Amino acid sequence: MDSRSLLSIGERILQTFDFQLSKENGRTEILQGASEELDRTREKYTEVYDMLPRAREAVVSTAPEWASRYIQDCIMFPGHGFLITVTLDEETGGGVYTGDNVEYDPWEMMFVREGLVHYKNQMMRRMDEEFGDPATEIASKSKSSGITTGKKLTSPRRGASRGL
Repeated sequence: MDSRSLLSIGERILQTFDFQLSKENGRTEILQGASEELDRTREKYTEVYDMLPRAREAVVSTAPEWASRYIQDCIMFPGHGFLITVTLDEETGGGVYTGDNVEYDPWEMMFVREGLVHYKNQMMRRMDEEFGDPATEIASKSKSSGITTGKKLTSPRRGASRGL
């Protein structure tokens, strides 16, 4: 392999992978602009993350006034989808508020983590259905983009000679 080919491969790697962010996150991260499909996915889900404060407001609006301070957030948790987080009641092991006053929309406790109880209700399930699991989708597309780049760079025809 000549030096020009090696230089081209090195440039392609530097244009694809975010080494600093990869180090910080402990996983391979793809740079913005390296994959149009990944960029579109990130953009779509930025909009989803921006809706979460409004989702919390909607949840709080159905809860008794006293409970609003215990409903911490609506979040997206990788592998679990969209969840409502509520302050943990140390005595019961459940949330200080459990959504029990909303007969038409029962809350299901999913897990407890770091002093918060994570619940699903109908709104969170609808968001799961509509948006899927953004973090997992982004991670999957990042991985695919990295693998595709690697395959192109190591192909017998040397990716650099094909204009990568």
